[in-house]
Amino acid sequence: MPEEDNRIFGEVYEIYNKYRWKILTEDDFHQLTAEIAAFAEAHKFQENPLADRMALMLIDTFNDMYSGGKVPHVPDYFGRSDL
Repeated sequence: MPEEDNRIFGEVYEIYNKYRWKILTEDDFHQLTAEIAAFAEAHKFQENPLADRMALMLIDTFNDMYSGGKVPHVPDYFGRSDL
């Protein structure tokens, strides 16, 4: 895997992991979208299809978890209550 692609996957995972371990508030959503936008800009999403699709994947993932008033379970890897 090219180094740039590896960095993109790593940064996307860091953003996802940062926000997945808690119930998001409105301020958290503002921070999340700002981080996704900064990620996309930093990797020139207009020229890099992987960065573009990964940024959209993050948006879609959190949208699916919270759309329609849903609130996802916070993962708990000791008890696996998220399953």
